Amino acid sequence: MGKTRLKVTPDSIALGMDMLATLVAEDLAKDMGISHEQAVAQFLASRTADILYNHEEAKLWWEGPGAIMDMYLKET
Repeated sequence: MGKTRLKVTPDSIALGMDMLATLVAEDLAKDMGISHEQAVAQFLASRTADILYNHEEAKLWWEGPGAIMDMYLKET
């Protein structure tokens, strides 16, 4: 039986980015005592989110939500 390889496609990368942003926003909301909507807005307005979504060569989408949140918190 051969190994199944996952394909990395533009759609799967975009989905991964959205999932990571959602997880980061959930953690931010909990840690900061703000609404999920506020956390999403704050994160999406950040340099970290810009790197995640607009600088694919940085491959920030390979990182976990904890690393992305740390990057965001260092920025703020």
